[in-house]
Amino acid sequence: MARTMKFVLWVLLVFAAAFVATGCSTTHPWRTVPEPWTAKGFEGVERARLERADGWKVELAAPRWVERAEGPALAGKVVGEERDAEIALAEITRIEAQRFEGEALVANVATATLLTIVVVLVVGAIVVASLSIGFTMGA
Repeated sequence: MARTMKFVLWVLLVFAAAFVATGCSTTHPWRTVPEPWTAKGFEGVERARLERADGWKVELAAPRWVERAEGPALAGKVVGEERDAEIALAEITRIEAQRFEGEALVANVATATLLTIVVVLVVGAIVVASLSIGFTMGA
């Protein structure tokens, strides 16, 4: 009995951790930023992937909007190289941005919690049923 309950608790813990981890990983999705690009559109952006017409790509951490005499640019640290870069928006054909989405985290954690409760109830019902069958058969 104690061995069964210990196994059930481990299964539930792994199950809950898997759901929470999955939920947390989907709270930072990449989304295409539609044109026209504005400074306001980059508020709260954690990372940005920039692509030029010639296929050149770069990913910036903590991108920020910069006004230059030649026109606006995005500046930030190049991911993987840890150097600063500033790329004029006139050169860019596509931008994807990554933001933290708190609503997605709340929804994912709520779903994981609900599914964990359901699994606990189902496993509990199975354990109780198996114990009562065992007692009945032994009597």
